[in-house]
Amino acid sequence: MFGNPLGRFLLHLCVSVFVSVAPQLVYAQAGGPQRVPVPPPLAKPNASKPKTDRSVLAPIPAFKDVAKQLGVTVPHIAAPEAHYVIDSTSGGTGLFDCDDDGRLDIVLVNGSTVERLQQGGDPMVTLYHQEPDGSFKDITAAAGLTRKGWGMGVAVADFDNDGKLDLFVTGYTGSVLYHSTISRSSAATNSAASKASSSNAVPGASKAKATSSITIAATAPSKKSPSKPASTTISAITASV
Repeated sequence: MFGNPLGRFLLHLCVSVFVSVAPQLVYAQAGGPQRVPVPPPLAKPNASKPKTDRSVLAPIPAFKDVAKQLGVTVPHIAAPEAHYVIDSTSGGTGLFDCDDDGRLDIVLVNGSTVERLQQGGDPMVTLYHQEPDGSFKDITAAAGLTRKGWGMGVAVADFDNDGKLDLFVTGYTGSVLYHSTISRSSAATNSAASKASSSNAVPGASKAKATSSITIAATAPSKKSPSKPASTTISAITASV
């Protein structure tokens, strides 16, 4: 078997491998099984630590859901099955004084579903105006916030530094920028009337009534004057205080 060159080559190869591996095997057997280091146990929390005395702290606030009572009743549209990734997104809200009457108003981001979006979608936001008595009135259509789609988020800011808060609504099918066109005189009238209504009334005196209007318009860039957005008034609302 070992007379031919191939047999001698295989024999030399086996001997070389054995010579190189044998010392390691002998050392491992002599050293015995190796111990694996075990991390020290975590220190247990001190069971005798005294509990915090909450009697010296401020009481925990209690909250009550008054949305339906105050007129905030719009539901958030969503598909409970969540067949698509987009079904798990959307939603949001913003608090701002849309007509400068001194009271915070609410803008809610509406959702939608794939099936409803194929039919045109839903109004991307709902705007609630806070009335003098603290209740809220849906003025979405009257304020011109009529863009339909699938709302994703909302931001409130004065994007053109004209002193009026505007709305930027992001959506799955596109975003929309609503530019507020409320006049400064109307804003001043609203603010003064709001303060008058909240002050103590004089017995026998008649209540002052002020009327103002606000218009929120969707804006688009103007090719003729890039520095000034081209506004198209959709509709206006009238708020009586």
